[in-house]
Amino acid sequence: KMLGVTIVGLSSARGDKGIFVESITKGSVVHVDGRIKPNDLLKHVNNIPLKSLTNDQAVDILRKAVERRGRIRITVATDAET
Repeated sequence: KMLGVTIVGLSSARGDKGIFVESITKGSVVHVDGRIKPNDLLKHVNNIPLKSLTNDQAVDILRKAVERRGRIRITVATDAET
């Protein structure tokens, strides 16, 4: 099954500000699970902290986790927490 999230990187003149969930595909693993919502900030992928990474590095970690197949642990900060 597909993970089913579209992500977007936020950047400013001071640097990258993180990877956010832009949308979730209906019927996908993330949609069925229901815990991740649009506008959530990705904080960890498989216990790897994303905070000190560039957006490109963070996306690469997520992509590799998806390519490996199997369980992926994603920690997010909700829109209210960011």
